[in-house]
Amino acid sequence: MTNKSVYKSHGSLRLVLGAGLILMLGSACLYLTEHPSLVVHTSQTAGSQAASGSAAGVSADASSPIMQLMQHLQHDPNDVDTLVKLADLFLHQDDPVRAENFALRAKEVAPDNVEALYLLAIARHQQQRHAEAAASLEAALAIKDSADMRYSLGVLYIYFLNQPDKGRAMLQAALTAPGLSESLKAHIQAELAKK
Repeated sequence: MTNKSVYKSHGSLRLVLGAGLILMLGSACLYLTEHPSLVVHTSQTAGSQAASGSAAGVSADASSPIMQLMQHLQHDPNDVDTLVKLADLFLHQDDPVRAENFALRAKEVAPDNVEALYLLAIARHQQQRHAEAAASLEAALAIKDSADMRYSLGVLYIYFLNQPDKGRAMLQAALTAPGLSESLKAHIQAELAKK
């Protein structure tokens, strides 16, 4: 091989590598412009973000209900009511991962807390973890019977776990469970009327 052919092959290699780098840079820029949620803009420094909780996605406003509850947890990390309230607030903010974390903490402190188990089920359902959601609802029902929880469990079995017979049995049981409102009764009867 002559020096000219070696030089040409190295030149070609450089050209291919350069084109590849340009293509990677261009695709990265395009991806970041199409997915702006990956970039978080903030005016706080990293140290103040960590101190305020906004680095974890929590509102930096000290008067927000979440921040007030978080501050309360600093003084009493095992306050079940505060943990349950935080789980509920995060569910309302469409953040099922954080909701699940607080519901799990509440469950660890008070394993028989029905509300924590119910919120845990909702958080898991929102994360498409339907079997785990059903297990949480079953655990809550073992502690306290509820028409709402039986209805939710019936819907999970029918539509998400492909167990329609088990779901219909749960809906039937909901018709005689405590706390059955007229509107829930109508929903249950409508579900049972479907074939």
